[in-house]
Amino acid sequence: MQVGTKPFQAFQYVSLSQFYQDYYEYNRSLDESFSFSKVAELCQLRSRTEARNLVKGIKKLTEANIISLLECFPVEKRELEYLLLLNDLEQACDTQHASEYLKKIMLIQQKENQSNSFREIEVATSILHMTLLSIFDLHDISQDPSDISKKLKSKYSKEQIEQAIKDLFDLDFIKKENGSWKNSQKFIQKYDYTRNIFLQNFHVECLDHAKDSIEKEDVSDRYLVGASFCINSKVFPRIVQKMNSFAENLMLLENVAGDNDTVVQFNQQLVKMTN
Repeated sequence: MQVGTKPFQAFQYVSLSQFYQDYYEYNRSLDESFSFSKVAELCQLRSRTEARNLVKGIKKLTEANIISLLECFPVEKRELEYLLLLNDLEQACDTQHASEYLKKIMLIQQKENQSNSFREIEVATSILHMTLLSIFDLHDISQDPSDISKKLKSKYSKEQIEQAIKDLFDLDFIKKENGSWKNSQKFIQKYDYTRNIFLQNFHVECLDHAKDSIEKEDVSDRYLVGASFCINSKVFPRIVQKMNSFAENLMLLENVAGDNDTVVQFNQQLVKMTN
């Protein structure tokens, strides 16, 4: 198998599956005969399907898998340490362990003079940053951070809003047009299909906002609904699909009945109460 010097490093990635998929495509560009069957053969995996599922992230990687994949996807020692930590982070069972792994990962990135690859995810899973994306869609909204702070009921300071605007601009989520901030990316959606420390923090923040609204917001400015009911467990994925569709349909109400003048925060919970 022909192996070249890959034009990227593991430190640039926040997803193991994305790293291995890019590496697989790179190897394919050097050698058209390179395939999942070849990966299975060289890395002593059970089958082509297992190789494909590991590379694409369909099957969870173990430390032994990552070591065996070195045969087809060689990396430097420091990169290997990074990939193993990334795998630990992806499979962390609680926030405490995830935070510890994340600190180690970011330390390696600093030593390798890499920018914080996780900053974009952190920003994209922040209620303040998400809210600002919607704020800039409001009709005749002031661009002054102090005015935006007042518009947000002073829940965030002028300094927090200034920093959040800078974050969004630096990451190309917003751009300046004719003196006003405009969205480069319309919506950032949070579908919690996998364990992820940033998504977990996002949902905790959403729940905290909902709890806070019960005590501090007028009933006319909030709406909470809850229910418990029986289903066949096979229906659970269908409910998740309907919830996702419902959220997407709600966002289509933009500019219905007139210019946008209000930003709302919407979050759904679906939890199995029995084994």
